[in-house]
Order: sequence, then structure tokens, then C-alpha cells
Amino acid sequence: MLPPGRFQPQFYTRRRPILDRGPRGLEVLTRRSIGRFGLASLLATAETRAEGLRQGRLRSLVWLSQWRSRCPLIPAPAVVDSAATKAALIRRCGLGEVYDFAQALDAGVVSVGSLGSEAAIARFAPIGEADRKGLREYGGVGEMLCNVFDREGRMLDHPFNQRVMSVPSGSVRAAPIRVLAAGGAHKQAAIAGAIKLLKPTTLVTDAATARRLTGGAG
Repeated sequence: MLPPGRFQPQFYTRRRPILDRGPRGLEVLTRRSIGRFGLASLLATAETRAEGLRQGRLRSLVWLSQWRSRCPLIPAPAVVDSAATKAALIRRCGLGEVYDFAQALDAGVVSVGSLGSEAAIARFAPIGEADRKGLREYGGVGEMLCNVFDREGRMLDHPFNQRVMSVPSGSVRAAPIRVLAAGGAHKQAAIAGAIKLLKPTTLVTDAATARRLTGGAG
């Protein structure tokens, strides 16, 4: 648990520690194999309007390539037009391999978002305002991998969730190590619901959110 605004992720090599601030930081990594190591993208990666998200994923791919690691992706929109389209993409377009890969995760690292206008999902628009409003009225408090859940940690039985191109939350929940990383007052209800949904082994958040979640003073 770190103070608000103080988190700076670091990757360590034998040369020196670097901050993950973009492609330039990758230049100091030493390319080497680390054995049977792979990372699966748990959510589709082809959002045309999510430029910031896409660039972050591309940096992750470059980082993984430095370690000669496998990283299966879901090359599709995060939300498709129907459950039938989702099923067809998985069965007939080679995406089933990613879903199969995710069935045997050793660790899962996810975040959650709120359904308000301040959420990242609102800026990148995989879920439009009309959808978010309807999902809030249906009891939704947050989303994990674009799948919307309620305050008790139950995935909404709603057609929207059937159109999301992500691995099932159950695949992440089945991993022995489950890391939930999220913070901020606007995400409090989403984080509380996600804790019930995911039952994380580790929660990474800011000090103020941790105090609110545990009943302490904000």
C-alpha cells in the first residue's frame, strides 16, 4: 500500500533500475530468456478509440519480447455487437487459444473501473454513456475487464456482459495469485464489489482508499 500519487513502478535489470515511462525505458533491458513464462491479455486489444490503452499494451508487448515470452492477445473490439459475434470470434477466428491459455493462470493482475463520467472507460469509450447509465440503473457499480458487476460482487445478468471480449472472471478468480490494483474515492464501491468478486490475494491501492474500505477515517 502506497501513499496517493507516490506510485512509480520499477523494472530491475542487472544494469540499473528504470521507470516504466515509455519506449525509451525499454532500451536498457537485457534481452534474455526466463524459461516458461507467458502473459495473456485478458481483454480485447483492438479498441480503435482507446489510443492510450493501446499504446500501453504495445509497450507491454515490447517488454515481453525482451524476455522472449509468450503473450497471446484478443485482437477484437472490447465490446462486440452480439453474443453470437463473440462466440463466432472465439470458435472460428482463433481466439479460443487465448481463452484456453487463461484457464491455467498462475497469477492474474487486474484493475477495476467505476461507471461514472470520471472513469477511464468513459474516456476511451468502450462503454458509452447510455450503456453506463443503464447498467448503473440495473445495479452495476463497477467493471472488471469491461464486465459489469454489482456491489455484492456478482456479475450482472445483462446482455451487455455477454458482448464483452474478455476472458471470464472465473478464470482470473481461479488463479492462485490474484492481484487487484485500483484506487481513488470514485472507485470505492467498485473496489469493494471487486474484492467480493475476485477475492484477491493482494490489493494494491492508496492509503485513503484503504482506510475507507476498512472503516477507518478517510
